[in-house]
Amino acid sequence: MKKLLSTVAVLSFAAAAFAQTPVVESEANNSVGAANFISSALYPTAAVAIDGSLNPGDVDYFSFDLAQGDRVAVATYDFAGPNVSNLDTLIGVFGPGGALFDSDDDDNIGFLSAYQFVVPTSGRWSFAVSGFGDSDFNGTGHTEEGDYKFVFAINPIPEPASLSLLALGALAALRRR
Repeated sequence: MKKLLSTVAVLSFAAAAFAQTPVVESEANNSVGAANFISSALYPTAAVAIDGSLNPGDVDYFSFDLAQGDRVAVATYDFAGPNVSNLDTLIGVFGPGGALFDSDDDDNIGFLSAYQFVVPTSGRWSFAVSGFGDSDFNGTGHTEEGDYKFVFAINPIPEPASLSLLALGALAALRRR
């Protein structure tokens, strides 16, 4: 159910993010300190899509200024599509002090990552995109290679179709009791 909720939350904003001119990651952005800062001016629809590319040993970091209580959903998508590539991403979430807050491996389609949370502390939060096996987010331990899209959505509210799906899921959960 968590996987479905993460995917639905991010997909609800993905269309708006994809419709905008995408932001392109720029190297070197391989640490929290060197993260590409994404200003809220770049996502007036509350979502932004960032085009990136992974190579073996590469990690891409992006940072956003967030306020306590913001709801955030992030996900990676493979440009090649789920039936063409086996890109296996890993997302790391880093708090304002630079410490790893949490990570996700496969909560999106196929081997792609998705994560959502409520921001506990205001400040500059960073998100890392790496490959499977790089649990330290330093580039060591992964051989993933390919182009991806990183979607960031703040305060996502699912559209009516997603709300209907969530309601059906809640009814199914209640029925099991």
